[in-house]
Amino acid sequence: MIILKPVIPDPEIHLPAIGQLTAEAFSDGQYVEFYCDNFIGNSHYDWSVSRLIFDDGKLVHHWGVWGY
Repeated sequence: MIILKPVIPDPEIHLPAIGQLTAEAFSDGQYVEFYCDNFIGNSHYDWSVSRLIFDDGKLVHHWGVWGY
């Protein structure tokens, strides 16, 4: 049985993992710092309504919301 429990992201804890997952999806794992510093951090990213899914402690899915 698989039990999913979405996690509300915490910028101090989860930003590097979100940046890495984003880089893997969009740029062959490159530009992690760019995603962390610009696309997610220092942006209109809404930490309170975005969600993360982990499998065995590894971030496997990110549902991000940006408020524009």
